[in-house]
Amino acid sequence: MRFAALLLVQLLLPPYYTLADDVGFDYDPTDVTAWEHDYGHYPYRTFESTDLTPPAVAHKVDSPACHDGLLTFLTPRGTAVNESRGMVILDDQGELVWMQKTEGQPYNLDVQTYQGTPHLTYWFGDDTVGGHGEGDYYMLNSSYDLVAKISALGDLHADLHSLSITPDDTAIISIYQPYEKEKGGRLQYIWDCLFQEIDIATNSLIFQWRASDYHDTSESYHNPRYEQEGATNVTHWDWYHLNSVEKDDLGNYLVSARYTHSISYIDGQTGDLIWTLGGKRNMFTSADNAFNFSSQHFAQFHSIDEFPSLITSLGASQAGITTRLVSLFDNANDDTWDSGLASRGLLLAVSYPTHPRPDGKINKNDYSARIVREYVHPNELIADSQGSLQIVPSTDVNQDPSILIGWGARSVWSSYSSSGKLICDDHFGTEAAILNGSVQSYHVMKYPWIGLPSEPISAVYNSDRDSLFVSWNGATETVSYALQHTDHSGNDYADWVYISITQKDGFETEVVIGECVTRFVRVVALDMADNVLGLSEAVELPFTSVSVFF
Repeated sequence: MRFAALLLVQLLLPPYYTLADDVGFDYDPTDVTAWEHDYGHYPYRTFESTDLTPPAVAHKVDSPACHDGLLTFLTPRGTAVNESRGMVILDDQGELVWMQKTEGQPYNLDVQTYQGTPHLTYWFGDDTVGGHGEGDYYMLNSSYDLVAKISALGDLHADLHSLSITPDDTAIISIYQPYEKEKGGRLQYIWDCLFQEIDIATNSLIFQWRASDYHDTSESYHNPRYEQEGATNVTHWDWYHLNSVEKDDLGNYLVSARYTHSISYIDGQTGDLIWTLGGKRNMFTSADNAFNFSSQHFAQFHSIDEFPSLITSLGASQAGITTRLVSLFDNANDDTWDSGLASRGLLLAVSYPTHPRPDGKINKNDYSARIVREYVHPNELIADSQGSLQIVPSTDVNQDPSILIGWGARSVWSSYSSSGKLICDDHFGTEAAILNGSVQSYHVMKYPWIGLPSEPISAVYNSDRDSLFVSWNGATETVSYALQHTDHSGNDYADWVYISITQKDGFETEVVIGECVTRFVRVVALDMADNVLGLSEAVELPFTSVSVFF
Protein backbone atom coordinates (compact mmCIF):
# COMPACT_ATOMS: atom_id res chain seq x y z
CA MET A 1 0.00 0.00 0.00
CA ARG A 2 2.81 2.36 0.92
CA PHE A 3 4.67 1.73 -2.35
CA ALA A 4 1.46 2.08 -4.36
CA ALA A 5 0.96 5.52 -2.83
CA LEU A 6 4.52 6.50 -3.68
CA LEU A 7 4.01 5.35 -7.24
CA LEU A 8 0.90 7.52 -7.51
CA VAL A 9 2.88 10.51 -6.21
CA GLN A 10 5.57 9.87 -8.80
CA LEU A 11 3.07 9.66 -11.65
CA LEU A 12 1.50 12.95 -10.59
CA LEU A 13 4.80 14.85 -10.56
CA PRO A 14 4.82 17.78 -13.01
CA PRO A 15 6.81 17.35 -16.24
CA TYR A 16 9.41 19.88 -15.15
CA TYR A 17 10.22 17.89 -12.01
CA THR A 18 14.00 17.48 -11.90
CA LEU A 19 15.82 14.25 -11.16
CA ALA A 20 18.51 15.97 -9.11
CA ASP A 21 18.99 19.44 -7.66
CA ASP A 22 21.31 21.46 -5.43
CA VAL A 23 20.12 21.75 -1.83
CA GLY A 24 21.69 25.18 -1.47
CA PHE A 25 24.00 26.93 0.95
CA ASP A 26 21.70 26.79 4.01
CA TYR A 27 20.61 23.16 3.69
CA ASP A 28 18.99 21.65 6.80
CA PRO A 29 19.39 17.84 6.90
CA THR A 30 16.52 17.54 9.38
CA ASP A 31 13.96 19.29 7.13
CA VAL A 32 12.28 16.17 5.78
CA THR A 33 9.54 18.08 3.93
CA ALA A 34 12.03 20.08 1.86
CA TRP A 35 14.06 16.95 1.26
CA GLU A 36 11.15 15.07 -0.27
CA HIS A 37 9.68 17.91 -2.35
CA ASP A 38 12.30 20.48 -3.33
CA TYR A 39 15.35 18.72 -4.76
CA GLY A 40 14.24 15.90 -7.08
CA HIS A 41 15.24 12.28 -6.56
CA TYR A 42 18.89 13.01 -5.77
CA PRO A 43 19.55 16.08 -3.63
CA TYR A 44 23.20 17.07 -3.88
CA ARG A 45 25.62 19.68 -2.57
CA THR A 46 27.61 22.29 -4.47
CA PHE A 47 30.50 24.53 -3.42
CA GLU A 48 32.28 27.68 -4.52
CA SER A 49 35.79 26.28 -4.16
CA THR A 50 35.32 23.09 -6.23
CA ASP A 51 33.03 21.54 -8.83
CA LEU A 52 32.37 18.44 -6.72
CA THR A 53 28.70 17.50 -6.29
CA PRO A 54 28.37 14.91 -3.51
CA PRO A 55 25.05 13.59 -2.24
CA ALA A 56 23.25 15.49 0.46
CA VAL A 57 22.08 13.35 3.37
CA ALA A 58 18.77 13.43 5.24
CA HIS A 59 18.86 12.13 8.80
CA LYS A 60 15.44 10.44 9.02
CA VAL A 61 16.35 8.87 12.38
CA ASP A 62 19.26 10.34 14.29
CA SER A 63 21.16 9.60 17.48
CA PRO A 64 24.40 10.72 19.13
CA ALA A 65 25.51 7.09 18.90
CA CYS A 66 25.93 7.47 15.15
CA HIS A 67 28.15 10.54 15.45
CA ASP A 68 31.11 8.39 16.42
CA GLY A 69 33.88 9.95 14.33
CA LEU A 70 33.78 7.15 11.77
CA LEU A 71 33.50 8.06 8.09
CA THR A 72 30.97 6.68 5.61
CA PHE A 73 32.12 5.27 2.25
CA LEU A 74 29.83 4.91 -0.77
CA THR A 75 29.73 5.07 -4.58
CA PRO A 76 26.42 6.68 -5.64
CA ARG A 77 25.00 5.43 -8.91
CA GLY A 78 21.73 5.39 -10.82
CA THR A 79 19.83 7.36 -13.44
CA ALA A 80 19.32 10.37 -11.17
CA VAL A 81 22.98 10.51 -10.07
CA ASN A 82 24.31 10.88 -13.61
CA GLU A 83 27.07 13.54 -13.63
CA SER A 84 27.55 13.31 -9.84
CA ARG A 85 28.81 9.75 -9.83
CA GLY A 86 32.12 8.97 -8.21
CA MET A 87 33.66 7.81 -4.96
CA VAL A 88 32.48 9.59 -1.83
CA ILE A 89 33.58 9.75 1.81
CA LEU A 90 31.28 11.56 4.25
CA ASP A 91 31.82 12.45 7.90
CA ASP A 92 29.45 11.45 10.69
CA GLN A 93 27.34 14.57 10.06
CA GLY A 94 26.90 13.71 6.37
CA GLU A 95 29.36 16.40 5.27
CA LEU A 96 31.74 15.69 2.41
CA VAL A 97 35.29 14.64 3.29
CA TRP A 98 36.52 13.42 -0.10
CA MET A 99 35.09 12.86 -3.54
CA GLN A 100 36.67 11.76 -6.78
CA LYS A 101 34.46 12.16 -9.82
CA THR A 102 34.76 9.49 -12.49
CA GLU A 103 33.66 9.28 -16.10
CA GLY A 104 32.45 5.73 -15.58
CA GLN A 105 30.91 4.08 -12.53
CA PRO A 106 33.16 2.99 -9.64
CA TYR A 107 32.07 0.41 -7.07
CA ASN A 108 32.91 -0.78 -3.58
CA LEU A 109 34.97 1.94 -1.96
CA ASP A 110 36.58 0.37 1.12
CA VAL A 111 39.40 0.81 3.60
CA GLN A 112 41.70 -2.22 3.69
CA THR A 113 45.11 -2.80 5.23
CA TYR A 114 48.11 -3.37 2.98
CA GLN A 115 51.67 -3.61 4.30
CA GLY A 116 50.38 -2.60 7.73
CA THR A 117 48.82 0.66 6.54
CA PRO A 118 45.18 1.54 5.74
CA HIS A 119 44.49 2.12 2.04
CA LEU A 120 41.45 2.92 -0.04
CA THR A 121 40.39 0.24 -2.51
CA TYR A 122 37.75 0.34 -5.25
CA TRP A 123 36.72 -1.21 -8.56
CA PHE A 124 36.54 0.66 -11.84
CA GLY A 125 35.77 -0.56 -15.34
CA ASP A 126 32.87 -1.28 -17.68
CA ASP A 127 29.90 -2.10 -15.46
CA THR A 128 27.58 -2.74 -18.42
CA VAL A 129 29.04 -6.20 -19.08
CA GLY A 130 26.58 -8.90 -18.03
CA GLY A 131 25.50 -7.38 -14.70
CA HIS A 132 28.92 -7.93 -13.18
CA GLY A 133 31.34 -5.73 -15.11
CA GLU A 134 34.88 -6.10 -16.39
CA GLY A 135 37.63 -3.96 -14.92
CA ASP A 136 40.32 -3.71 -12.29
CA TYR A 137 40.78 -2.86 -8.64
CA TYR A 138 42.79 0.14 -7.49
CA MET A 139 44.52 1.00 -4.23
CA LEU A 140 45.19 4.54 -2.97
CA ASN A 141 47.29 5.64 0.00
CA SER A 142 46.31 8.25 2.60
CA SER A 143 47.39 11.00 0.21
CA TYR A 144 44.99 9.58 -2.42
CA ASP A 145 47.89 8.63 -4.69
CA LEU A 146 47.71 5.38 -6.67
CA VAL A 147 49.70 2.59 -5.01
CA ALA A 148 48.61 -0.47 -6.97
CA LYS A 149 46.36 -1.66 -9.77
CA ILE A 150 45.10 -5.18 -9.14
CA SER A 151 44.04 -7.11 -12.23
CA ALA A 152 42.90 -10.66 -12.85
CA LEU A 153 45.54 -13.01 -14.26
CA GLY A 154 45.37 -15.24 -17.30
CA ASP A 155 43.56 -12.94 -19.71
CA LEU A 156 40.60 -12.59 -17.34
CA HIS A 157 38.91 -9.49 -15.93
CA ALA A 158 38.11 -8.58 -12.34
CA ASP A 159 34.40 -8.09 -11.83
CA LEU A 160 32.91 -5.41 -9.59
CA HIS A 161 31.70 -7.57 -6.70
CA SER A 162 34.54 -8.45 -4.38
CA LEU A 163 38.10 -7.55 -3.41
CA SER A 164 39.50 -8.77 -0.11
CA ILE A 165 43.06 -8.00 0.99
CA THR A 166 44.43 -10.57 3.41
CA PRO A 167 46.90 -10.14 6.30
CA ASP A 168 49.48 -11.75 3.98
CA ASP A 169 49.13 -8.80 1.55
CA THR A 170 47.40 -10.91 -1.05
CA ALA A 171 44.27 -9.87 -2.95
CA ILE A 172 41.26 -12.13 -3.48
CA ILE A 173 39.20 -10.95 -6.45
CA SER A 174 36.00 -12.21 -8.04
CA ILE A 175 35.91 -12.94 -11.78
CA TYR A 176 33.26 -13.79 -14.38
CA GLN A 177 34.23 -15.64 -17.55
CA PRO A 178 32.27 -16.75 -20.64
CA TYR A 179 32.65 -20.53 -20.45
CA GLU A 180 31.46 -23.71 -22.14
CA LYS A 181 30.28 -26.56 -19.93
CA GLU A 182 29.04 -29.91 -21.23
CA LYS A 183 25.90 -31.27 -19.62
CA GLY A 184 23.76 -34.13 -20.83
CA GLY A 185 25.61 -34.30 -24.10
CA ARG A 186 24.98 -30.63 -24.85
CA LEU A 187 27.09 -27.55 -24.39
CA GLN A 188 25.92 -24.90 -21.95
CA TYR A 189 27.25 -21.39 -22.49
CA ILE A 190 27.55 -19.83 -19.06
CA TRP A 191 29.04 -16.95 -17.20
CA ASP A 192 31.22 -19.02 -14.93
CA CYS A 193 32.45 -17.56 -11.66
CA LEU A 194 36.01 -17.78 -10.36
CA PHE A 195 38.09 -16.18 -7.70
CA GLN A 196 41.84 -15.71 -7.69
CA GLU A 197 44.15 -15.05 -4.77
CA ILE A 198 47.07 -12.96 -6.04
CA ASP A 199 50.28 -11.82 -4.38
CA ILE A 200 50.03 -8.04 -4.82
CA ALA A 201 53.76 -7.34 -4.76
CA THR A 202 54.76 -10.04 -7.28
CA ASN A 203 51.49 -10.26 -9.23
CA SER A 204 51.66 -14.05 -9.00
CA LEU A 205 48.76 -16.48 -8.63
CA ILE A 206 48.44 -18.26 -5.31
CA PHE A 207 45.06 -19.98 -5.68
CA GLN A 208 42.21 -20.15 -8.18
CA TRP A 209 38.74 -21.67 -7.80
CA ARG A 210 36.04 -22.18 -10.43
CA ALA A 211 32.38 -22.55 -9.45
CA SER A 212 31.36 -25.01 -12.19
CA ASP A 213 34.03 -27.50 -11.04
CA TYR A 214 32.26 -27.90 -7.69
CA HIS A 215 28.66 -26.82 -8.29
CA ASP A 216 26.20 -28.00 -10.92
CA THR A 217 24.18 -25.51 -12.95
CA SER A 218 21.02 -27.33 -11.78
CA GLU A 219 21.60 -25.70 -8.38
CA SER A 220 20.65 -22.32 -9.84
CA TYR A 221 17.36 -20.60 -9.03
CA HIS A 222 17.99 -18.10 -11.82
CA ASN A 223 16.62 -19.82 -14.90
CA PRO A 224 17.47 -18.61 -18.39
CA ARG A 225 15.28 -15.61 -19.11
CA TYR A 226 14.74 -16.38 -22.78
CA GLU A 227 15.05 -19.42 -25.04
CA GLN A 228 18.54 -18.73 -26.38
CA GLU A 229 20.15 -17.72 -23.08
CA GLY A 230 22.86 -20.27 -22.39
CA ALA A 231 22.34 -21.91 -25.78
CA THR A 232 24.84 -19.92 -27.87
CA ASN A 233 28.29 -18.46 -27.39
CA VAL A 234 26.89 -14.93 -27.46
CA THR A 235 24.07 -15.46 -24.93
CA HIS A 236 25.83 -16.70 -21.82
CA TRP A 237 23.69 -17.62 -18.82
CA ASP A 238 24.54 -16.13 -15.41
CA TRP A 239 23.73 -19.15 -13.25
CA TYR A 240 25.86 -18.72 -10.10
CA HIS A 241 26.63 -15.00 -9.59
CA LEU A 242 29.40 -15.00 -7.02
CA ASN A 243 29.31 -11.74 -5.03
CA SER A 244 31.64 -12.09 -2.05
CA VAL A 245 34.76 -14.03 -1.07
CA GLU A 246 36.81 -13.89 2.10
CA LYS A 247 39.64 -16.01 3.49
CA ASP A 248 39.66 -17.06 7.13
CA ASP A 249 42.59 -17.64 9.47
CA LEU A 250 42.53 -21.37 8.62
CA GLY A 251 43.28 -20.60 5.00
CA ASN A 252 39.81 -21.55 3.74
CA TYR A 253 37.37 -19.40 1.78
CA LEU A 254 33.78 -18.30 2.39
CA VAL A 255 31.87 -17.66 -0.85
CA SER A 256 28.42 -16.16 -1.39
CA ALA A 257 26.52 -16.97 -4.61
CA ARG A 258 23.39 -14.94 -5.33
CA TYR A 259 21.70 -17.20 -7.87
CA THR A 260 22.16 -20.48 -5.97
CA HIS A 261 21.01 -18.83 -2.72
CA SER A 262 23.98 -20.43 -1.02
CA ILE A 263 27.06 -19.74 1.07
CA SER A 264 29.88 -22.26 0.65
CA TYR A 265 32.94 -22.91 2.79
CA ILE A 266 35.80 -24.00 0.55
CA ASP A 267 38.99 -25.87 1.39
CA GLY A 268 41.92 -23.57 0.71
CA GLN A 269 44.17 -26.44 -0.38
CA THR A 270 41.91 -28.59 -2.56
CA GLY A 271 39.03 -26.29 -3.51
CA ASP A 272 36.55 -28.91 -2.27
CA LEU A 273 33.35 -27.85 -0.52
CA ILE A 274 33.64 -28.26 3.24
CA TRP A 275 29.98 -27.32 3.60
CA THR A 276 27.19 -25.39 1.94
CA LEU A 277 24.56 -23.37 3.77
CA GLY A 278 21.32 -22.62 1.93
CA GLY A 279 20.18 -23.43 -1.58
CA LYS A 280 19.54 -26.84 -3.11
CA ARG A 281 22.70 -28.37 -1.61
CA ASN A 282 22.10 -27.13 1.93
CA MET A 283 23.78 -29.38 4.49
CA PHE A 284 22.40 -27.77 7.64
CA THR A 285 19.42 -28.40 9.88
CA SER A 286 17.69 -25.41 11.46
CA ALA A 287 14.69 -25.07 13.76
CA ASP A 288 14.12 -21.47 12.60
CA ASN A 289 14.92 -21.80 8.87
CA ALA A 290 18.24 -19.99 9.18
CA PHE A 291 19.12 -21.21 5.68
CA ASN A 292 15.99 -19.62 4.17
CA PHE A 293 17.77 -16.63 2.64
CA SER A 294 17.92 -15.79 -1.05
CA SER A 295 19.84 -13.60 -3.52
CA GLN A 296 22.07 -12.64 -0.61
CA HIS A 297 25.21 -10.50 -0.54
CA PHE A 298 28.29 -9.96 1.60
CA ALA A 299 28.67 -13.14 3.67
CA GLN A 300 31.36 -12.88 6.33
CA PHE A 301 32.63 -14.93 9.26
CA HIS A 302 32.81 -13.51 12.78
CA SER A 303 34.07 -14.83 16.07
CA ILE A 304 31.57 -15.13 18.90
CA ASP A 305 34.05 -13.08 20.94
CA GLU A 306 33.15 -10.04 18.81
CA PHE A 307 29.72 -10.10 20.51
CA PRO A 308 30.30 -10.28 24.29
CA SER A 309 26.55 -10.52 24.97
CA LEU A 310 26.31 -13.74 22.94
CA ILE A 311 29.09 -15.72 24.59
CA THR A 312 26.82 -17.30 27.19
CA SER A 313 23.59 -17.38 25.15
CA LEU A 314 25.09 -19.53 22.40
CA GLY A 315 25.79 -22.28 24.88
CA ALA A 316 28.83 -24.33 25.80
CA SER A 317 31.10 -25.56 23.04
CA GLN A 318 30.90 -29.19 21.98
CA ALA A 319 33.94 -31.37 21.47
CA GLY A 320 34.70 -31.73 17.79
CA ILE A 321 32.16 -29.05 16.76
CA THR A 322 33.07 -25.54 15.65
CA THR A 323 30.53 -22.73 16.07
CA ARG A 324 31.00 -19.45 14.23
CA LEU A 325 28.88 -16.44 13.36
CA VAL A 326 28.06 -15.60 9.75
CA SER A 327 26.64 -12.22 8.75
CA LEU A 328 24.97 -11.49 5.43
CA PHE A 329 22.55 -9.19 3.67
CA ASP A 330 19.48 -11.19 2.66
CA ASN A 331 17.93 -9.49 -0.36
CA ALA A 332 15.06 -12.03 -0.37
CA ASN A 333 14.26 -10.78 -3.91
CA ASP A 334 16.04 -10.17 -7.18
CA ASP A 335 15.46 -8.37 -10.45
CA THR A 336 13.44 -11.24 -11.97
CA TRP A 337 11.14 -12.24 -9.08
CA ASP A 338 9.48 -10.67 -6.04
CA SER A 339 9.02 -12.80 -2.95
CA GLY A 340 6.88 -10.22 -1.18
CA LEU A 341 9.31 -10.36 1.74
CA ALA A 342 11.34 -7.44 3.03
CA SER A 343 15.11 -7.53 2.68
CA ARG A 344 17.00 -7.90 5.95
CA GLY A 345 20.34 -8.24 7.61
CA LEU A 346 21.06 -11.60 9.21
CA LEU A 347 23.46 -12.79 11.89
CA LEU A 348 23.56 -16.58 12.00
CA ALA A 349 25.30 -19.09 14.25
CA VAL A 350 26.56 -22.10 12.28
CA SER A 351 27.94 -25.27 13.86
CA TYR A 352 29.78 -27.99 11.97
CA PRO A 353 32.42 -30.69 12.55
CA THR A 354 35.83 -29.23 13.21
CA HIS A 355 37.35 -32.10 11.20
CA PRO A 356 35.18 -33.71 8.49
CA ARG A 357 34.97 -37.50 8.54
CA PRO A 358 37.79 -39.22 6.62
CA ASP A 359 35.27 -41.28 4.61
CA GLY A 360 33.54 -38.09 3.47
CA LYS A 361 30.17 -39.13 4.88
CA ILE A 362 27.92 -36.42 6.26
CA ASN A 363 25.95 -36.69 9.48
CA LYS A 364 23.35 -33.95 9.12
CA ASN A 365 22.91 -33.77 12.88
CA ASP A 366 26.45 -32.37 13.09
CA TYR A 367 25.51 -29.39 10.92
CA SER A 368 23.13 -26.87 12.44
CA ALA A 369 22.32 -23.22 11.98
CA ARG A 370 20.11 -20.71 13.74
CA ILE A 371 19.20 -17.06 13.49
CA VAL A 372 20.88 -15.00 16.19
CA ARG A 373 19.66 -11.57 15.04
CA GLU A 374 17.79 -10.12 12.09
CA TYR A 375 17.67 -6.48 11.05
CA VAL A 376 14.64 -5.23 9.10
CA HIS A 377 14.00 -1.64 8.07
CA PRO A 378 10.84 -0.15 9.64
CA ASN A 379 9.58 0.61 6.11
CA GLU A 380 10.25 -3.01 5.11
CA LEU A 381 12.54 -1.99 2.28
CA ILE A 382 12.94 -4.40 -0.61
CA ALA A 383 16.40 -4.32 -2.17
CA ASP A 384 16.16 -6.42 -5.32
CA SER A 385 19.90 -5.99 -5.94
CA GLN A 386 23.14 -5.06 -4.16
CA GLY A 387 23.41 -4.41 -0.41
CA SER A 388 25.78 -4.92 2.51
CA LEU A 389 25.91 -5.69 6.21
CA GLN A 390 28.95 -4.54 8.18
CA ILE A 391 29.83 -5.36 11.78
CA VAL A 392 31.21 -2.07 13.16
CA PRO A 393 33.42 -2.73 16.22
CA SER A 394 32.79 -0.81 19.43
CA THR A 395 35.60 1.19 21.01
CA ASP A 396 34.71 -0.62 24.25
CA VAL A 397 35.84 -4.26 24.06
CA ASN A 398 33.11 -5.17 26.56
CA GLN A 399 30.35 -3.83 24.32
CA ASP A 400 28.77 -5.44 21.28
CA PRO A 401 29.49 -3.90 17.90
CA SER A 402 26.86 -1.97 15.97
CA ILE A 403 25.42 -3.10 12.66
CA LEU A 404 25.51 -0.99 9.49
CA ILE A 405 23.27 -1.97 6.59
CA GLY A 406 23.52 -0.46 3.14
CA TRP A 407 20.26 -1.13 1.34
CA GLY A 408 21.81 -1.47 -2.12
CA ALA A 409 19.25 -0.51 -4.77
CA ARG A 410 17.49 1.65 -2.17
CA SER A 411 19.34 4.88 -1.33
CA VAL A 412 19.46 4.33 2.44
CA TRP A 413 21.90 3.21 5.06
CA SER A 414 20.83 2.27 8.58
CA SER A 415 22.64 1.67 11.86
CA TYR A 416 21.35 -0.78 14.46
CA SER A 417 22.36 -1.91 17.90
CA SER A 418 23.48 -5.54 17.86
CA SER A 419 20.15 -6.46 19.46
CA GLY A 420 18.25 -5.05 16.47
CA LYS A 421 17.17 -1.55 17.56
CA LEU A 422 17.31 1.03 14.78
CA ILE A 423 19.64 3.82 15.89
CA CYS A 424 20.06 5.95 12.78
CA ASP A 425 18.52 6.01 9.32
CA ASP A 426 20.24 8.11 6.66
CA HIS A 427 18.93 8.70 3.13
CA PHE A 428 20.87 9.93 0.11
CA GLY A 429 17.86 9.76 -2.21
CA THR A 430 14.23 10.72 -1.73
CA GLU A 431 11.27 8.38 -1.31
CA ALA A 432 10.68 8.59 -5.08
CA ALA A 433 14.26 7.40 -5.65
CA ILE A 434 13.77 4.57 -3.16
CA LEU A 435 10.69 3.50 -5.09
CA ASN A 436 12.19 3.46 -8.57
CA GLY A 437 15.86 2.74 -7.77
CA SER A 438 17.17 5.88 -9.47
CA VAL A 439 19.74 6.39 -6.68
CA GLN A 440 21.81 3.46 -5.40
CA SER A 441 25.14 2.41 -3.93
CA TYR A 442 26.36 -1.18 -4.24
CA HIS A 443 27.37 -1.07 -0.60
CA VAL A 444 27.84 1.46 2.20
CA MET A 445 30.59 1.06 4.79
CA LYS A 446 32.00 2.89 7.82
CA TYR A 447 35.68 3.07 8.79
CA PRO A 448 38.19 5.22 10.60
CA TRP A 449 40.35 7.01 8.04
CA ILE A 450 43.08 9.64 8.08
CA GLY A 451 43.52 11.55 4.84
CA LEU A 452 46.48 13.85 4.14
CA PRO A 453 46.01 14.94 0.52
CA SER A 454 48.91 15.62 -1.80
CA GLU A 455 46.71 18.06 -3.71
CA PRO A 456 46.84 21.69 -2.53
CA ILE A 457 44.09 23.48 -0.66
CA SER A 458 41.53 25.18 -2.89
CA ALA A 459 40.78 28.84 -2.09
CA VAL A 460 38.46 30.94 -4.28
CA TYR A 461 37.83 34.65 -3.75
CA ASN A 462 34.22 35.89 -3.59
CA SER A 463 34.15 39.65 -4.16
CA ASP A 464 30.52 40.04 -3.06
CA ARG A 465 31.35 38.70 0.40
CA ASP A 466 35.01 39.79 0.47
CA SER A 467 35.85 36.23 1.50
CA LEU A 468 37.79 33.18 0.48
CA PHE A 469 35.83 29.95 0.17
CA VAL A 470 38.23 27.20 1.19
CA SER A 471 38.19 23.41 0.91
CA TRP A 472 40.78 20.66 0.96
CA ASN A 473 39.43 17.54 -0.69
CA GLY A 474 40.20 14.49 1.44
CA ALA A 475 41.76 16.20 4.47
CA THR A 476 40.57 14.72 7.74
CA GLU A 477 42.88 16.34 10.30
CA THR A 478 42.26 20.04 9.56
CA VAL A 479 40.49 21.89 12.36
CA SER A 480 41.15 25.50 11.31
CA TYR A 481 42.42 27.71 8.50
CA ALA A 482 44.86 30.55 9.11
CA LEU A 483 44.71 33.50 6.71
CA GLN A 484 48.02 35.03 5.63
CA HIS A 485 48.87 38.01 3.41
CA THR A 486 51.84 39.60 1.70
CA ASP A 487 52.46 42.29 -0.89
CA HIS A 488 54.07 39.89 -3.37
CA SER A 489 53.52 36.25 -4.31
CA GLY A 490 56.87 34.81 -3.24
CA ASN A 491 57.12 31.39 -1.62
CA ASP A 492 59.37 32.50 1.23
CA TYR A 493 57.36 31.59 4.34
CA ALA A 494 58.80 34.56 6.28
CA ASP A 495 57.17 37.01 3.83
CA TRP A 496 53.69 35.86 4.79
CA VAL A 497 51.99 37.48 7.78
CA TYR A 498 49.20 35.85 9.75
CA ILE A 499 45.95 37.83 9.92
CA SER A 500 43.30 35.57 11.43
CA ILE A 501 42.26 32.00 12.17
CA THR A 502 38.87 30.56 11.15
CA GLN A 503 37.53 27.27 12.47
CA LYS A 504 36.85 24.71 9.78
CA ASP A 505 33.11 24.46 9.08
CA GLY A 506 32.16 21.36 7.15
CA PHE A 507 33.76 20.61 3.80
CA GLU A 508 33.89 24.24 2.68
CA THR A 509 34.75 27.11 5.03
CA GLU A 510 34.24 30.81 4.43
CA VAL A 511 37.31 32.79 5.51
CA VAL A 512 36.52 36.49 5.79
CA ILE A 513 39.36 38.73 4.60
CA GLY A 514 38.32 41.75 6.63
CA GLU A 515 40.83 44.58 6.92
CA CYS A 516 43.55 42.97 4.84
CA VAL A 517 44.78 45.50 2.24
CA THR A 518 47.84 43.79 0.79
CA ARG A 519 47.84 42.25 -2.62
CA PHE A 520 48.06 38.50 -2.04
CA VAL A 521 46.40 36.17 0.46
CA ARG A 522 46.55 32.44 1.12
CA VAL A 523 45.27 29.98 3.73
CA VAL A 524 47.18 27.53 5.91
CA ALA A 525 45.52 24.35 7.19
CA LEU A 526 46.18 23.68 10.89
CA ASP A 527 45.55 20.58 12.96
CA MET A 528 44.40 20.40 16.56
CA ALA A 529 47.89 21.29 17.83
CA ASP A 530 48.25 24.18 15.33
CA ASN A 531 50.72 22.22 13.22
CA VAL A 532 50.79 23.24 9.56
CA LEU A 533 49.28 20.57 7.31
CA GLY A 534 49.13 22.32 3.98
CA LEU A 535 48.90 25.59 2.03
CA SER A 536 46.75 27.03 -0.70
CA GLU A 537 48.17 28.79 -3.72
CA ALA A 538 48.45 32.57 -3.40
CA VAL A 539 45.29 34.42 -4.40
CA GLU A 540 45.64 37.90 -5.90
CA LEU A 541 42.90 40.18 -4.67
CA PRO A 542 41.18 42.09 -7.49
CA PHE A 543 41.35 45.58 -5.98
CA THR A 544 40.53 48.33 -8.46
CA SER A 545 42.95 50.83 -6.99
CA VAL A 546 46.66 50.10 -7.11
CA SER A 547 47.41 52.81 -4.53
CA VAL A 548 46.88 50.36 -1.71
CA PHE A 549 50.03 48.48 -2.73
CA PHE A 550 52.41 51.46 -2.54
